[in-house]
Amino acid sequence: AWTVAPLYSMLFHGGLGGMLLLYVVFFLRLNLAQTLPLAGLWGLFVAGSGFLLLSSLSAQRLKKD
Repeated sequence: AWTVAPLYSMLFHGGLGGMLLLYVVFFLRLNLAQTLPLAGLWGLFVAGSGFLLLSSLSAQRLKKD
């Protein structure tokens, strides 16, 4: 049966990659005042997708028991 965990996993890991890319852009072009709002919004996305991923994995594990 297909589950949503792979989708949440891709979103979470893509979000982490995006955060690393933001750090590179910060180092090359942006200042801290420009970076912090972007990092805050992107961090909310990463935290939300991570929460959904862990909730999905927990539900699958509890269903097996």
